This record gives sequence, C-alpha cells and structure tokens, in this order.
Amino acid sequence: MARRIFTMTTRTGAASKLAQKLPVPIAFDHLPPEIARRRILDSSEAADFCRISLAHWRRLYRTGKVPRPIRLSARKYGWRLGDLVDFIDHCAAAE
Repeated sequence: MARRIFTMTTRTGAASKLAQKLPVPIAFDHLPPEIARRRILDSSEAADFCRISLAHWRRLYRTGKVPRPIRLSARKYGWRLGDLVDFIDHCAAAE
C-alpha cells in the first residue's frame, strides 16, 4: 500500500463561487453626489447602510420610523440613498 501525501491547494471552484456571493461593502465615492443620492437600496442594503440588523430595519419600517419606501414591484421595496442619509442625520441631531 502506497502512502498518499496531501498538499494544501487552493480551490477555484466552490471557493470562488462563495466569494462571489459574499456581500460587498457599499461604497458610493465614485458616483457624483446628485446621482448617489438617487440610488435605490433594497431592504438589506438599507439596513446595512444604516448599520442596523435587517430584523430591526423591518420593525422600524412597520412602525413608520424610517423614510417611506418606493415600491419597486408587488413585493419589493426600495429606499433612496439620499432619504437614508437625511434619516441618519436627523437621528444624530435628535440625540
């Protein structure tokens, strides 16, 4: 019986697919300000932008404490980035 020697190799198949699915931090530095404020974020992106959990974001939405969303389809809502920036500024000023 011959012994096999295993070496560490990088996986290109499954690992690269997993890396593609990981969320990328939201960066809007490359966009002009007037376009960046109009960008629409979905619920998870809006929660990440405001640095709160998605569950808490949904609770705030149901109680009307976040800006009004834009209806994108029958079951999909989005929030303008500018509205979220104003919301964060308003919350910071209230503290």
